[in-house]
Amino acid sequence: MGLGLAMVKNIVESFDGKIWFETAQNVGTSFYVSLPIKSTSK
Repeated sequence: MGLGLAMVKNIVESFDGKIWFETAQNVGTSFYVSLPIKSTSK
């Protein structure tokens, strides 16, 4: 139904992360997810 990627995007962005993709013709598409590291210092 195409809802999976939209759900992942919402989850990633709720953690202040980023999701993006790069497509290469005749090769395929790669998806990337970047999440911030939580600081434990006080």
